[in-house]
Amino acid sequence: MTDYSHIYYRIILLVTMSLASTKAIAQKSSQLVRLAIIEVDTAHLDVYNEFLKEEIEASIKKEPGVITLYGVAEKENPERVTLFETYADSSEYKSHLATPHFQKYKQGTLQMVKHLELQETQPILYIRKPDLAKAPAHNLFIRLIKMEIDSKEIDNFKRLAQSVMLPGLQKEPGVLVMYAVASKKEPTSVSILEVYADSAAYKSHLNTLHFLKYKKESEKMIKSLTMIDVKPIALGSKPQERGKR
Repeated sequence: MTDYSHIYYRIILLVTMSLASTKAIAQKSSQLVRLAIIEVDTAHLDVYNEFLKEEIEASIKKEPGVITLYGVAEKENPERVTLFETYADSSEYKSHLATPHFQKYKQGTLQMVKHLELQETQPILYIRKPDLAKAPAHNLFIRLIKMEIDSKEIDNFKRLAQSVMLPGLQKEPGVLVMYAVASKKEPTSVSILEVYADSAAYKSHLNTLHFLKYKKESEKMIKSLTMIDVKPIALGSKPQERGKR
């Protein structure tokens, strides 16, 4: 009688691997990603920033489900604050809202926030280098980019970001964070947070082959682009798992 045990074992192994892969994809797609766009009363900027910085640091340290809280303020208009938020899933987000550190921030800044807009988003590209954790904040070169993409080119833009920019960015030591997200309500609206080790790293990035290719190919896809110089309030994130995008 023929022994098919080795074939059976291989089938079981392949099925198990397939299920594990599917689970990993499901876990990733379940992430809650959004932008918080905040306008702060200029009379309370310093106090507000301290509240936000304390809340970000506590959330990253104490909550496994909080993946990123990148808080930045515009240099020319420091009352305009943008927060890139990533949670493992919606339940982790709900748990976050009930924590003492979030409630302290929420109640403490209630009268300081003039406007709050929460945008549900879909990630296009995310990379975070380990050097971010030890990079001196005063050396960082950070930009917030707002784009409007041609509605017919959204899928092409996403493919370009993944196939051209991501592999190139992974090889650039001076690129510490690149986070691109699209609004779920208006998918043509894209926001990108760029964090470089310093201005020299940014200038070097502009001359890389992958950026030049991206710039050339994306020109027809982008209807408008605004670059905003920003400064960090707090750049909180968990170390990115190797191989995760």
